[in-house]
Amino acid sequence: KGVRDNAVNQLEKAVNSELEATVARQSQAQFLTSSKQTLQETLKSTLEVLVIPAFEMSCKAMFEQVNSTFQKDIADHTIVAQQQFDSVHSPLTIALRDVINSTSAMTHTLSRELADSQRQLLALVVSRANSQSTNPLNHMSNGSLLHEKIETPTDPTKEISRQLGEHKYEEVFTVALQMSDVSIVS
Repeated sequence: KGVRDNAVNQLEKAVNSELEATVARQSQAQFLTSSKQTLQETLKSTLEVLVIPAFEMSCKAMFEQVNSTFQKDIADHTIVAQQQFDSVHSPLTIALRDVINSTSAMTHTLSRELADSQRQLLALVVSRANSQSTNPLNHMSNGSLLHEKIETPTDPTKEISRQLGEHKYEEVFTVALQMSDVSIVS
């Protein structure tokens, strides 16, 4: 009986310890599985609710700040570039405008003077022709006046064509600029 009781006790202890170990392992595995699932769900919901929106807001704020700084700097750069362009080209523009205005004024003045000279020359020729035809003595004594050729102005386009044929481009350009007729220049 004593050996049997001892064997039963030992068997009972072995079964109990094995049962406790199995239950502990099972409990631990079940706890780990359920806590792992709970932890994953909690972490996922925390990320979805707190971290991701905060990260999105932070990225959006950084992008807006970078964008506004970029836009401001581009606008400043454009203003500075335009001012530099204007400062470099403004004197040239003013000088060219002055040259064009003075050239135009000289052209008009020369045209007026040429027209006045032609009128005076024509009036002089007409008055001499009238005085010689009314006075026969003048006609006899000044016969050489009748034989003088009245020099007529040459056609400017013929003169320009002649000079172009001789490759005198600067002279042609100067003559064309002095003309009041724009069609000659073209």
